[in-house]
Amino acid sequence: MNTIKEINFTKKEPIDSLIDLNYLNECFLGDSEILLEVISIFLKQTPGKIEILKQGITSKDYTVIRETAHFLKSSFLTMGLKNNTECSEIESLALKNGKIEKITSLFNTLMSVYKTCILEFELIVKRLKKNA
Repeated sequence: MNTIKEINFTKKEPIDSLIDLNYLNECFLGDSEILLEVISIFLKQTPGKIEILKQGITSKDYTVIRETAHFLKSSFLTMGLKNNTECSEIESLALKNGKIEKITSLFNTLMSVYKTCILEFELIVKRLKKNA
């Protein structure tokens, strides 16, 4: 069994800047098969949650915004996303029925981070499969 610790990620790659796999590594004792499964679940479920958040913002449904931002915040933290402030801020603003314009702006920033995160996870998946 290969472990994620055996995978060599160079400093030139974006993984160093956005994703920290230490927590997942500790949870699964470096088991790359389990890590692959967890990342796959994240990659399958998250787009739907992002869409729900987007729809909640469009319809100004603060309950949906808050609940979905909370879910995403927890998911991103678990998956090792280092910069996760947008979800927390969206959740906080939705709790207070804050300005939808600010929530929309935070969502747009979140989308940029999320897209980079997805690319990085796809690179991790390729590396894990290559070393399996």
